[in-house]
Amino acid sequence: MVEISREEFKRAYRKEKDSRVIKRIAAVNMVYYNQESAQHVADSLMQCPNWVLTWGRRFEEGGIDALQDLPRSGRPPKIDGATMDNILSEAGQAKITLQGSGKKYDRRRGSCTT
Repeated sequence: MVEISREEFKRAYRKEKDSRVIKRIAAVNMVYYNQESAQHVADSLMQCPNWVLTWGRRFEEGGIDALQDLPRSGRPPKIDGATMDNILSEAGQAKITLQGSGKKYDRRRGSCTT
C-alpha cells in the first residue's frame, strides 16, 4: 500500500474540483484513516460496497492519483475543457439573469411570461 499522510489526503481533498473524485477520496479516507467498514462507508455515500472496495484497491495500488478517472475510449470532444467551462459559466449567468428578470417559464407554452 502507498503511504500517504492524513495531511496530504486533506490537501488533495481540498484541491480537487471533480465531485466524483472528491467522493472517492472521502470513501478511502473513511476506510483507511477512520477504520470504518466498507458497508458503512457505502451506506453513507449511497454507493454499493463493491464501489468502495474497488476504489480502495485502486488507492492501494496507485495512491491518491489512482482515484482520478482513467481516459475513456470513444471520439474525443470537439472543444477543449476551457471552452466548455466558459460555455457552462455563461449558461449559468444566463439562468441567473432570467431568474432575476421577474419572468416565469411556462412549460405548456414553451416560453417565458411576465
